[in-house]
Amino acid sequence: MKEISVFILMLSLIIGCNEYSTEISQEIGSVKEEPSDFFTQESESSKNTEKLFDFSKESHSEWFLVNDDVMGGVSQAQIQRINQSVMSFSGRLSLKNNGGFSSVRSFLPESALASFDGLTFKIRGDGRLYSVLVTTQNPRISWQSEFETDEGWQIVTVPFDEMRMSVRGWKVENSPKIVGSKVTGIGFIISDKIQEPFNLEIDWIAAHEDSG
Repeated sequence: MKEISVFILMLSLIIGCNEYSTEISQEIGSVKEEPSDFFTQESESSKNTEKLFDFSKESHSEWFLVNDDVMGGVSQAQIQRINQSVMSFSGRLSLKNNGGFSSVRSFLPESALASFDGLTFKIRGDGRLYSVLVTTQNPRISWQSEFETDEGWQIVTVPFDEMRMSVRGWKVENSPKIVGSKVTGIGFIISDKIQEPFNLEIDWIAAHEDSG
């Protein structure tokens, strides 16, 4: 209990808002594993994965942008479907007004990933650094993991226990880990502070379960 209290106090000092710190402490207290029988079917590609989004079979209308304009920034982005098969997330970052990030996100049913251990996705990019993110009921707190891109297609697997908490861009050290049962949203974010056009293409996204 003493360690938790110290951690909450540190967040309060960093963010400078007691009310917001209370919300974070409540969120931290809720991060624990819960059982669920949602998404138990095996996918066609692997008995340990379950496709969440396949853009060759559906539109990207379930996805939406969250850019730095929520805090006064002016970065721009767009979502497009290319060749009826992939979703393109593109735009340009701007550092004006202390901005510098852009993200694309979608919601998931509550406890949809309860029986899974992480995410696997097929992407290709522009050589820049992106992060995959997941959120809970409090969208202002996310868990993120960085990955590199190149011009060729690649499959990336990210376990939930390797993702780290981010609070409005603040990387929280020694934060609690996220578990699938608490995930209600997923997405991708770019925040490398490079003011040049970016482009990330996503073919599909799946949840994966450790075989061992």
